[in-house]
Amino acid sequence: MVGLAVLAVCVPGVGAAGALVGLAAAGGWVAAAAGGCVGAAGAAPPLHAASSSVATAAAPSPDRLQRCTFKRMQLLLDVRRAASCESRHSALDGRRVASLAGTIDGSPRTCQTCAWARLRRVGYFLGIDGGQTTSRAALVSADGQLVRVVEAGGLVHILSPGGRAQVSETLAHLRDRATTGGERVDAAFLALTGVDAGAPSQTAAREIATRLWPDAHVAADNDGLAAWAGGTGARPGAAAMAGTGSVVVAVNESGEVIRTGGWGYLFGDAGGGWHIGTLAIRAMLRRADRGEDPSPLDRLLLHGLGVATPSAVPRDVYAGAIRHVQVARLAKPIARAAADGDPNAHAVLAVAAADFADDVAAALQRVAWATTPVRVAMVGRIFQAGAAYQQPFRQALARRTRVAVELTAPVLSNLGGAVLLAMRLAGAASTDTLCQRLASQDLEPD
Repeated sequence: MVGLAVLAVCVPGVGAAGALVGLAAAGGWVAAAAGGCVGAAGAAPPLHAASSSVATAAAPSPDRLQRCTFKRMQLLLDVRRAASCESRHSALDGRRVASLAGTIDGSPRTCQTCAWARLRRVGYFLGIDGGQTTSRAALVSADGQLVRVVEAGGLVHILSPGGRAQVSETLAHLRDRATTGGERVDAAFLALTGVDAGAPSQTAAREIATRLWPDAHVAADNDGLAAWAGGTGARPGAAAMAGTGSVVVAVNESGEVIRTGGWGYLFGDAGGGWHIGTLAIRAMLRRADRGEDPSPLDRLLLHGLGVATPSAVPRDVYAGAIRHVQVARLAKPIARAAADGDPNAHAVLAVAAADFADDVAAALQRVAWATTPVRVAMVGRIFQAGAAYQQPFRQALARRTRVAVELTAPVLSNLGGAVLLAMRLAGAASTDTLCQRLASQDLEPD
């Protein structure tokens, strides 16, 4: 929303008392004071139309009026354009951010019919990465300087029972902690788990965001879009994100967006922590059914879940005593076991990685690529398992897609990607300089 702005507009033949022209702009007022320019003596007089002090103030010289007339009138026209175009900015969703707020390749393409970015002189941008395990927010200044990073708990699905209240409370907590210095947020991008573009979940997220940031431009989308922006630096390519869950987002040179996977722990999340944990638990239960003693990996799983026997795991999961995020956290000890040479752990990671490669291949083949190889950023803590996960992933991807790919480390974190998308809402392009500046700063919570 455009805040209160006072613009001195010089018009020949109009005295210092002038006239006050107000126009509504997205619920706020942009006031143009048609009166005398700021003279050599100092600031313009107070804007009180009935004030005798204003009426008797010395009018600027005709020459000075003539010099600034056209410049000031053009600025007034820019304000009017901003008023007519403001709603388009506030309606941006994740799919339109890449195409409307800047080109995919990073060259600036600010909206030519809107002066919103020019009217903003000082402001801050907020990126939020809301995952199932943790949620983080980063506040940056207009030049990409990090101000503050904060953390809160994970998010439930926004449309689940009590989900809206939990998401709203968590986001409010992040907002309050991120702006403890009283900073004004001009644009905020919310990358949230469980939110789908064009779905009721996105509508719900936008309603919460608008209520929490009534004076800012806001957009909300799936956390996979932030993974793409951070993983590729908002360039053409794909992000293969495997954390607690998993999702793939691919964006080609034309700005076409394709998402695969990310259907939640019951129906998707291939290659993510939940999938890895359940694969290991299934293998443990099969060994128990065969009457085998618990393997070293099985003992790690039982210890991680706080139970004594394999049969206690499904019992406690169905009873709600073991939450799905606890199962997802088993991926870490499983990765350690694989690094130590445990064959059962290696087998689990190989299956999970191959399943995730199917999702990545599906995304890559659904869009047309102007240049190859296509950059695919390996995003998320699951890839930190190293060769035990990455090698079978590479091999399976090569078998499953005809598109030449280049697997890379992410340029920025998901949180950095959310910051880039927030800045794009304000018309900033994702340049290499901006990405390097963000990458050089610590985007970890205080």
